[in-house]
Amino acid sequence: MTTESHRTPGAAPLRVALGATCVFAAAALHVAHAQQAGGATANSANEGAELTEVVITAQKRPEKMQDVPIAVTALDASDLQAQGVGGTLDLTAAVPGLNFTDGVGVYGLPVIRSVGTTSQGPGIENPVATYVDGVYMVAASSSLMSLNDVSQVAVLKGPQGTLFGRNATGGLIQVTTKDPTHDFNGNVQGTVGSVGTSGEGLYLNGGLTQTLAANFAFSNDEQTRGFGRNLYTGQYVDTRHSTAMRGKLLWQPDEKTDITLSLDYARTRATLPAYRIVNDTVFNTPTPGGPFDINLNVTPAVAAREGGLSLNARHDFDSLQFVSISAWRNGHTHDLFDADGVPAPILTIDQTQRNSQFSQEFQLISSADLRFNWVAGVFFMKADSKYDPAITNSASAPGPFYLYADLKLTSYAAFAQGTYKFSDTTNLTGGLRYSSDDRAIVSNQFMLLPNGVLTDVVTPQDTSKNFAKPTWRLSLDHHFSPDVMGYASYNRGFRSGTYAPQIFPATPLNPEVLDAFEAGVKTDALDHRLRLNAAAFYYDYKNRQVLAIVNGFQQVYVAPKSVSYGADADLTWQATDSFALTAGASAIHARYKSFEDAVFTAGTNPGPFGYAVTIQSADGNTLESTPSWTFNVGPSYRLPTPAGEFTASANFYHNGGWWASPDNRARQPAYDTVAADLVWVPNFYRNLSLRAWGKNLSNKVYATQLTETGFGDNAEFAPGRTWGLTVDVRF
Repeated sequence: MTTESHRTPGAAPLRVALGATCVFAAAALHVAHAQQAGGATANSANEGAELTEVVITAQKRPEKMQDVPIAVTALDASDLQAQGVGGTLDLTAAVPGLNFTDGVGVYGLPVIRSVGTTSQGPGIENPVATYVDGVYMVAASSSLMSLNDVSQVAVLKGPQGTLFGRNATGGLIQVTTKDPTHDFNGNVQGTVGSVGTSGEGLYLNGGLTQTLAANFAFSNDEQTRGFGRNLYTGQYVDTRHSTAMRGKLLWQPDEKTDITLSLDYARTRATLPAYRIVNDTVFNTPTPGGPFDINLNVTPAVAAREGGLSLNARHDFDSLQFVSISAWRNGHTHDLFDADGVPAPILTIDQTQRNSQFSQEFQLISSADLRFNWVAGVFFMKADSKYDPAITNSASAPGPFYLYADLKLTSYAAFAQGTYKFSDTTNLTGGLRYSSDDRAIVSNQFMLLPNGVLTDVVTPQDTSKNFAKPTWRLSLDHHFSPDVMGYASYNRGFRSGTYAPQIFPATPLNPEVLDAFEAGVKTDALDHRLRLNAAAFYYDYKNRQVLAIVNGFQQVYVAPKSVSYGADADLTWQATDSFALTAGASAIHARYKSFEDAVFTAGTNPGPFGYAVTIQSADGNTLESTPSWTFNVGPSYRLPTPAGEFTASANFYHNGGWWASPDNRARQPAYDTVAADLVWVPNFYRNLSLRAWGKNLSNKVYATQLTETGFGDNAEFAPGRTWGLTVDVRF
C-alpha cells in the first residue's frame, strides 16, 4: 500500500468501459433479434440450461428484475457464496459501481456511482440507504453486517427518492432475510480456517400450527489471530468475535393476511481499527513491521451491539394490498484508538455512540394486473443519535476534551408512484415524494483539568432546523421484444441537511440534491441462457457533504457542485447445465466542479507538528472513494461423479483505485483480489456438503479506509489471505 501524490488519468478506462458496455449491449440485442427471427442460437445439448427468473421488490411489489426500469444487481444466497460474499463489505467485488469502505472498523460506508460519504457519527446518515426486510437503518454501523440468513441482496443504483426516499440519494442496499414456511427444515454449520478462524451456524424453520410458522437463525464467528501485531505491546490486531441471531414468527389467520414479527440481535468485539501510517510519521520515521502491523502505545478496541424488532402486516383486498411496517431499533458502539500513528501519548480517541429509532410506514399497493398500477404511502420516523461521550486525549492540552452531543430527528414523508401501460410493450412511470425533517442538536464540549475542574471550551449548543424538499421520478420503458427492454429515466434524490456534532458553533449543513439521468437496457438471449443488463448515467450533484480530519477532529464541509457520469453492466451466462459465468464492469468519471473551500494537507510527509492544513480549490479533482474502473468475473462449474457432485466457483475482482480526499493527494492504488470455492455433496448423504473456500487468495494489501490526518495518512487494511473448510448438514 502506497500513497500517490499525482493524478492518474481516468478517461482511458472510462472509454474502454463505455465501449465494452456498448459492444455487450449491441451483441445481446443482435442475438435476441436473431432468436426472434428464428435464427438458431443454441445447440440442443444446452436447451435445458436456462437462467432462473429473478424477482425483486425495487418498486414495493414483487416484479421480474428484467421488467423493472432501474439498474439493479441482485444476488441470492447461492450467488453470495459463489462470489465469496460473507458480509456487506464483500459486496464491492460483486456489484459493479459499488465501493464499500468502512470507518473505525465498525461503520459501513458504501459508495454507489461516486455517491456516498466518508463521514460517520451522530446525525450523519449515509446517502446510500440500507434496508433490511423493508426497515430503514439509520446508524452507519447497521450497514456493516454479515449475510448469513439472507435470501436476497439487491443493490439499487441511482436515487430512489420516491419509494425509498429516506436518504437514498445514491441508491440503496436492500437485504431480504429468509421468511418462515410451514415445511420443517434447517441446517447446522461449522467452520474452521486460517488465522484462528472458526464459526458455528444454525437455522431452523417450520410450522407451529396451521396458521403459525417460525424460523430462527444463529451464527457465531471468531478470528483469534490477527494478520498483524501491535509491535509496541506484542498483541494481535484485527482479531474479532461476532454473534448474530434473528427470529421470525409468521401468522396467517386467513389466505389474504400475513403478519410477520421479527427480532434480531448482533454483537461484535474486535481489535480494530488497526490504523497504520502509510508514509512517514510525525517522528519522520516509517512505521516498522509488515503491512498489517501497527506500532502504537494504545491497542485499538471496538465493541458494538445492536438489536431491534419489526412487525410487518399485509392484507390483500379485492383491488389493492395494504402494508404496515413498524420497527424499533437500538444500538451502541464504543471504539478506542490511537490517532497519532506513533507509540507516544499524543492523540487518543475514546468514543461511545448510542443510536435509537422508531419508524412506521403504511403502503397501499394496487393489483398488478391493471393498466395503471400504483403505490402510495406515508412514512414517519423518530431517531436519536448521540456521543455519550467522545473523549479526545491530546498531549497539547492540559486535560482531555469531552464532547457530549445529542442529535434528534423527526421525519415525515408522503409518497406516490404510478405506472401507466400505453400498450403491452410501453410503460410510463411517474412518482413524487415530499419529505420533511426536523433536526435538533444539543451539545457541549468541555475540558477536564488536572485539578478536577470542568471548564467549557465552547459555548453549549441547543438549536434546531427543518429541512423539507420534494423528490421525484420519471421513466419510460419499452420492450423491443419479450426479451429486450430499454428505458430512460430522470430522478431527483435528496439527502437531508444535518448538524455535524464536532463543529462549533452548530451550523446546519445544507441538504444534498442529486439530479440523475439514466438510460439502460435489459436483455435475455440464447434461449434465456445469457442475461446482460447495462446502464449509462449522468449525475448533477449539489451540496455534497465532505469529511476532513483537522487536528484530530472530524469536520464536514459542503462542496457546492460536482458532476459524475459513466456506465455499468452485469452479465450472467448459463453456458451449459454445468458451466455458468457472471461478470460485471463499471466506469465512472466523477469531478468536483465548484469546491473552493476544500481542506488540503500539504507535503508528502508530516513534520514534527503534523501536516500543514490549507484551504484551496478542489475544482477538477476526482471525488473520493470512487474507482474510475472496476471489473469482476466469476466462473462456476458443476461436475457429477460417482463420489458425489463437485461445484467449483471463483471470483476475480479488479479495482482501479480511489482517492482518499478531495485534495487528491493520498490514494489507494489499483488492486486485484481472488476468491474461490469448492463444494462437495457426497452421493452417500445428499444433505451433507463440505465447502473449501478461500478469500483474497493473492494476499493483496489494500485499504478499506484511508484517511488524511494531521499526523499522516491512516490506513485500515482489508483482511489478508484466509482459507477454511465449512461443513453443512441440512435436514
